Amino acid sequence: MAEVEELLDDVTLRMPSAAELRARGNRRRVRLRAGAVAVAVAVAVVGGMSWALIQGGGRQNVRPAGVPTPTPVADGNPYKTGDAFDGLTESDVPLYGTWHWKLSDKPADEAVRFPRVGFDDACPQPAPRTPQGKLDRVSYTGIYKGDGESVARHRYADYGSAVQAADELRRLKDALAACGLKPRGTGADASYAGTSTGGPWLRVDIDSGTKWISVIEVQTSGD
Repeated sequence: MAEVEELLDDVTLRMPSAAELRARGNRRRVRLRAGAVAVAVAVAVVGGMSWALIQGGGRQNVRPAGVPTPTPVADGNPYKTGDAFDGLTESDVPLYGTWHWKLSDKPADEAVRFPRVGFDDACPQPAPRTPQGKLDRVSYTGIYKGDGESVARHRYADYGSAVQAADELRRLKDALAACGLKPRGTGADASYAGTSTGGPWLRVDIDSGTKWISVIEVQTSGD
């Protein structure tokens, strides 16, 4: 892989082993399923109470019998368990059914920092960052090899403030536009994809919270 940008001075790169990432990825999926169940229960409760109100002709709402009280689920980070990073398993990476990803056991010697996207020269180099003080974050990088020349990468970063995370997210979206990628899909299926300015086909999925950003890149010779 071609030479990449140097990390910021205060960025610490920690690369768990492939086995650790697979185990943590399983825990992450369990938490996501638990959250989905809690949402479904909450919808059932709201629907049941509305039905009770209609049947009662405007009387006080009464919780219908047999509907359990939902357990509140914290709006947490699906990529972290405490201080431990839960990386993606191979099947979590987009287009797994097409490219059959395999997580590399060899840690990356260097990590490409945001807002750069794409491998090698697929996308233009972002403009130098305006000095705003050093970002307080820890970055993680996972590399996945697929069939043919396909390659994928998962990068994650924590930030010291919501302002820093929002600024980085804005710069990431600017970099995607400069690379010629277009938004596709909506909601959980939303991504940016297309033929990059450098030639390869590239798909980028961005997930973010108040103080964190996750970016998954898939690069191939064609779509």
